[in-house]
Amino acid sequence: MAIEATTALTTLAPPDRTIVTLRILDERDFRTIADTTGLHPATARQRYRRALQRLRQATARN
Repeated sequence: MAIEATTALTTLAPPDRTIVTLRILDERDFRTIADTTGLHPATARQRYRRALQRLRQATARN
């Protein structure tokens, strides 16, 4: 599962991968993610949700 998740992460665009990594692995809140990436917190949250959808789709195909 960990290898599958890591492989799926590589399918994301670098900015989305950064958001997912900050949220899941670094346990950052969306305000901190927004500060780090220069995005509005709502934008960071939406990109995170969309990235998770793409990750679910990528892992479901395998």
